[in-house]
Amino acid sequence: MNDPKLKYLLAALGITGFIAVALLVVYQQQKKSSPPSLKETPQSLQQQTASPTLSPEQIEIISKIETHTVEIINGKFNPSTLIIKAHDQVVWQNKDGKTHKVTGENWGDVPIENGESFTQSFDTPGTYLYSCSLHPEMKGTIIVK
Repeated sequence: MNDPKLKYLLAALGITGFIAVALLVVYQQQKKSSPPSLKETPQSLQQQTASPTLSPEQIEIISKIETHTVEIINGKFNPSTLIIKAHDQVVWQNKDGKTHKVTGENWGDVPIENGESFTQSFDTPGTYLYSCSLHPEMKGTIIVK
């Protein structure tokens, strides 16, 4: 993965994917909180409904998000320590031939079969320790700047 064009393409795909997920979440929130149909809504309320939109700050955050990869291979997290920016995503890809379970305090306890992946966003600066609960010797650290 030393090809800069491939790295750029993967980053663009990651950002596009995150934007799609963010828009889906906003759509689902709108759908859950949408008012009753116009037939059921009194005339005085029909003119007061407004649709929520993303703020400029939310759009800026989404456009700057990066995706980082941790490979699970040979019974280890590679890299075992990753330094990222707030709001970035980390993708754990299991290439080890057996199931692993990424476990972080208050953020994950996810089994990942061989060939599968798990993605987690980190929004708050700090140090996040994690391990594989099926193989406790496997440990990793995410440092969010």
